[in-house]
Amino acid sequence: ARAQARVAGALARHLAERHPDAAPLSVLPTEFYQDGATDYRTALAAELDDRVQVAWTGVGVVPKKITGGELAGARAAFRHPLVTMDNY
Repeated sequence: ARAQARVAGALARHLAERHPDAAPLSVLPTEFYQDGATDYRTALAAELDDRVQVAWTGVGVVPKKITGGELAGARAAFRHPLVTMDNY
């Protein structure tokens, strides 16, 4: 997670310098569909550049819905803006 955060941060800085009006970088973490905090998510959140958004699919690879509680849990775990996405 730390190495992934370092690479994403370097890329975010590089892109922001060259394209200041572009949307922020988003990264799809290895644990993109689980619920709650894990060691990986805690490490990623701690090291990830503040400008980087985190992609998340909800709980499960293709959930039928995302509840407010699940979204709040993901926000708390990743501590970065979320980009919700459909995995298919």
